[in-house]
Amino acid sequence: YGRAPLVLMLALPLLAALYEGAMAAHARLTALARESSGRPRRTSDGLRGLLLRTVPGMLLIAFISLIAVSHRMFSVFDCMSFEADSLSSPPRSSDFVATDLSVACDDKEVWRGESSEYARVKLIAVLLIVVWPVGMPLAFVIVLFSLRHSFRTCRGTRLTRATSFLHREFEPPFFYWEPIVLGQRLFITGWIQLIPNHLQVIRIFVGTLVTLTYATVLMFLKPYLSLKVDMVSIASQFSLVIVLLCALLLKV
Repeated sequence: YGRAPLVLMLALPLLAALYEGAMAAHARLTALARESSGRPRRTSDGLRGLLLRTVPGMLLIAFISLIAVSHRMFSVFDCMSFEADSLSSPPRSSDFVATDLSVACDDKEVWRGESSEYARVKLIAVLLIVVWPVGMPLAFVIVLFSLRHSFRTCRGTRLTRATSFLHREFEPPFFYWEPIVLGQRLFITGWIQLIPNHLQVIRIFVGTLVTLTYATVLMFLKPYLSLKVDMVSIASQFSLVIVLLCALLLKV
């Protein structure tokens, strides 16, 4: 952590999205330059076309990478405790990042003028969490609700087709459900890591409660177009509840 590979790994989806946007923008500008006849195009039309080509591609890349990258960001806050001196009274222990035991956890904060490798990594992680686990689901919600009239009238547009990966699996009244699915997954794989590692029982209990609540809501609403998908989704959530309950029994 705290080195170039970490920053590159966390920022890779951002770089990919920027690359996709640059390629689409280049293609759009090239097409406009080749238009030598016909009515003049307004600048607003060109910008609208550019956005229609770039935004869906960036959203798709973010959608695919959101869970895995967010999990890596939250893992910065997941510290494990190891006994450093068992002969002292009380025994002394040291905390290390669970996914990289070469980095020691500490209470220093960059914003307080304190400095350490872990403090710098935490600052990077917080900034990226604002962009990905918070910002991207919010962007999905904004896009979906901007298209709500098209969903309610069952009228397809270029943008609804381009963002079909966000809504095509759901009934029209539940066009907003994909961000809820992502929110539940982000909580189970990411946000829950903010609960300290030594409180694993509480961590598992909270995860079980959230999963059970989500499974119950799924069972009553059935938001998917296909009943089979509804049943598979409900079954998978209750299976996860059983796994978490078994883990809770082992910890108690």
